Amino acid sequence: MSKLIDQLEFYAQYHRNPVNKAIHFFFIPTIFWSVLVWVSFIPIAFDVFGFQINAPILLAASYSLFYTTLDPLAGLSWAALVAYPLCKAALAFASVPNALAWAAGLHVFSWYMQIHPGHAIFEKRKPALMDSLVQAFATAPLFVWLELLFLLGYQRGMQQELDKRVEAAVSRRKAS
Repeated sequence: MSKLIDQLEFYAQYHRNPVNKAIHFFFIPTIFWSVLVWVSFIPIAFDVFGFQINAPILLAASYSLFYTTLDPLAGLSWAALVAYPLCKAALAFASVPNALAWAAGLHVFSWYMQIHPGHAIFEKRKPALMDSLVQAFATAPLFVWLELLFLLGYQRGMQQELDKRVEAAVSRRKAS
């Protein structure tokens, strides 16, 4: 659990405002989906036991595997309820005329929503990716998924520990 808490603590410090969290809850999956649409045009495809493996599946599986190593239930549920449906939707959407352009437009709009109203107006703090691009990209989808799971009562002890660590980190930042 401590590896997961460490991953989440960094990201959670930048996402304390409830409106910003709600914006991220919607637009992080949208960004992930748009990337899946883009990578669906990469001509990688092979069958494994009758199941077609392609670039979107590989990307989603990579995230899912990483999340499952951090928290098996959260990772597997994210894979089944978020990653797989987004892959299916992205692959279906890729056949729409101008799919790349539509995905790019939605991608840019999603970033705008997170950065301008989310961080500049509501959070009043720069986005996490300004301090650690890789960690922010790796953690964001799991963070919003865990926020939902926490609302549903999942791992209350982990949520309390995370909240305590974030409050202490924010206090240290304000003091310095």
